[in-house]
Amino acid sequence: MRLRDHIEKLNYYVAAIEHGTLRKAAKAIGIGQPQLTKVLNQLEDLLETQLVIRDHKGITTTQEGHKLYTQGKKILSDIDKIEFELHSQFTELNGEITIGTYDSISRYFFPDFIKYMKSLFPALNISLYTDRSSKLIEKLEKGQIDISVFVGDIKSSKIDNEVVYEDYFSFYQKKDLDKDFSKTLIYFPESLGDTSFEAFTKKYSTFHRCENLETVLSLTLSGLGVGLIPMKVAHEHIIQGNLAQINSKHRIARHNISIGKHSKDKSQETETLCKEILRFLEVWSQNN
Repeated sequence: MRLRDHIEKLNYYVAAIEHGTLRKAAKAIGIGQPQLTKVLNQLEDLLETQLVIRDHKGITTTQEGHKLYTQGKKILSDIDKIEFELHSQFTELNGEITIGTYDSISRYFFPDFIKYMKSLFPALNISLYTDRSSKLIEKLEKGQIDISVFVGDIKSSKIDNEVVYEDYFSFYQKKDLDKDFSKTLIYFPESLGDTSFEAFTKKYSTFHRCENLETVLSLTLSGLGVGLIPMKVAHEHIIQGNLAQINSKHRIARHNISIGKHSKDKSQETETLCKEILRFLEVWSQNN
């Protein structure tokens, strides 16, 4: 038999890699741990190669295993896109739509989304505008952008919005971080909200205050210190082996991601894009 005859097992395999342990993955996808172990063994037998390395901390991928994870995730994403198309009654859309978002999600989410929408609606021009969430909300209320994905949950008579998913911040560092930088904290002050800064920074003596989360991530990956990063933003870098989470039980500063549009905007273009962004974000958040 070939791998294509076991396509349903890719979902289990990708979940196992992303959760890091068989116990967590089995619980998340609703099967028993022995069954998940059997699936991994079957895939390794089928492909005649070792895909994962098991130890007391969980599982990590071999080089071949990482390749299967990357391609398997793409296949599952493509299947989701086909499902979206089959379940949606699209008509031709055109005109201009501006989507406001913040830097992190514009990099990790919107490239695939915009390419997908362009394939469906060639006559629809989608522009991105990136800024801080407070500025995005302000521009949305003024009608200067059509749709926004932002951090937080607001109550405004001018904006229809809903929370897509909930995230938290945690501490991450480059693997084998030089001890000279282990007392340095890299963070974005605005992301902390009302969280008491002193409560979790007593062990640090040097602080790098950044203007956005992308700079925090970049400096952390460069080994300049410990970064305070949203868990979903850090997730892919953990899978790739670039980052390690420290103080894993310490979650701070709830990080709600919401989507909104102006309450008076009833255009088909805006309604359709809001619907599709919501669908893509829900799948994206589950996979990260």
